[in-house]
Amino acid sequence: ETFDCIVSCEVMEHIEDDTGFIKKIHSLLKPNGQVVISVPARMKYWAIDDIAAGHVRRYEKADLLELVKSAGFKNVSVISYGYPFINIFRQARIIDARMKLKKEKERTQKHLTQKSGLNRIPFVLRVIVNKTVFWPFNNIAALFNRFNLSEGYLVFAEK
Repeated sequence: ETFDCIVSCEVMEHIEDDTGFIKKIHSLLKPNGQVVISVPARMKYWAIDDIAAGHVRRYEKADLLELVKSAGFKNVSVISYGYPFINIFRQARIIDARMKLKKEKERTQKHLTQKSGLNRIPFVLRVIVNKTVFWPFNNIAALFNRFNLSEGYLVFAEK
């Protein structure tokens, strides 16, 4: 089966063979199909929260572009999203990761990957995390998308 679009959010950094992963996505797309991928950016930001999430790597923009292009994709673009807001909460994520790792008995990359993203958002945050509240923040962050400042990349490409 092939698809018009494949979206992969915060997955590729967990996979050892990211080249095989991106080639598999390419093979699953119809001609002119599109892919959207999000990954953590910049190894300089590697920290305990990456370990706690089961990450294998973070990506550098040039390497990510080359990886996607070498898999056969065209019209590849990479934006650095979420700055400055993602970066502001970096220290809180690191502290949270330290606490979570202290509680974990099993610390294999596979186990940590399986638990990654399973955190429940507290009710108070669910009330304030919505499109209306985030609209001005998204507009501010969009001003920085072309600069390589954030901890996250979004990739857009076509087969």
